[in-house]
Amino acid sequence: VHAEARAPKDQPATLLLSAEMGRTLASGHGASAVCAALEGAGDERSGISEEWLTALCKALKLTKGLTLLLGIALSRAHDAAMAAEGAKLARATALEACSPTGGGEGPPQPELTAGEAHALLAFAHADATLSRSLPQITAALAARWPAGSCPLELMPLLYSAPSSGYDARGGADSRLDAGAADLAPESGDVTVLAALLDDLGSAATASPASLADVLAQLDAKAHV
Repeated sequence: VHAEARAPKDQPATLLLSAEMGRTLASGHGASAVCAALEGAGDERSGISEEWLTALCKALKLTKGLTLLLGIALSRAHDAAMAAEGAKLARATALEACSPTGGGEGPPQPELTAGEAHALLAFAHADATLSRSLPQITAALAARWPAGSCPLELMPLLYSAPSSGYDARGGADSRLDAGAADLAPESGDVTVLAALLDDLGSAATASPASLADVLAQLDAKAHV
């Protein structure tokens, strides 16, 4: 990792590392693997920093979405310094990743995939600093995924959260299983739900049945 981050002269090796990093991050289950791979990396004097990570992402030609996932993955590291720098990278990339990109037909849309958007929303709800930008983030993502065509995995965080300005129990509730809607937290505070969904990954909300199961777990914890 050191050599590629400083000067990616070996193009085939760089391309291979880039593809593997992208695959691992996009899987949604590679946080620990990424943290282990980058353990001990970084500048010889200061170790891993936001600047070093940014240079690494540029060298590997990672998309903004994958750069965001890298920051979020590192923010979960056991090493406090690595976690802090990862969180910085995620915060610095979040709004830029949500920025509309042109070049196609219709209005510009964020380049994020649904999985990347899910990770961003979960991180933003749990992060005290980035949560201040939730209205801006949700507005950008809602433009990309209107309520009528929003993937189910995004519905709880994008259209049911107080910051979204939209109540999914209205027009969008028909797309969710009635049982899941009945189990929805009454308080409207989605911080605990966001953390749980972040831990479980987007598969937890891939279907109404899986979402109902997650909400049932949350409801059980609330009554313990």
